[in-house]
Amino acid sequence: MGLEIERKFLCNLTKEEAIELSFASRHVKSIYLENTPLTSFRVVKDTSEQNIKSCKFTRKESTNSTLSRLEFEEEIPEIIFNAIDNGTYPSVSKYRYLINVNGSIWEVDFFEDYDFVIAELEFNSVKEAEKFTNLPVWIDKEVTYDPFYLNCNLARK
Repeated sequence: MGLEIERKFLCNLTKEEAIELSFASRHVKSIYLENTPLTSFRVVKDTSEQNIKSCKFTRKESTNSTLSRLEFEEEIPEIIFNAIDNGTYPSVSKYRYLINVNGSIWEVDFFEDYDFVIAELEFNSVKEAEKFTNLPVWIDKEVTYDPFYLNCNLARK
């Protein structure tokens, strides 16, 4: 089990700008099997721009820090994801663009069901995340501490 440490921001990039700035992109669909304030269970299908697919089961658990969560991931066969992908569970779909800004890899997400764009940046430690201030000009507002912007809360049936 690893520790996911990230900060989230609303950003003002258009999809065309993100495509131009990115070095890779992919489509991500997450299906939430269970979601509580402390734990979420989901299956995820990640499809690269080369149509390479990866499917995982993920469990995330809250920690004492709002910047970090415990994360357990395990590869699963695509057939399992497809069997679950039947509209029974809430899901969220997005196009993700990876953008390198001064050595930091930003994940910029364009959601299929929402008209806002979220940029995420992962860190190696909570201390590093708290100290980070080198924001690109296309960042608008930090939403790390707003639970509305958690993917599990954006998922819909």
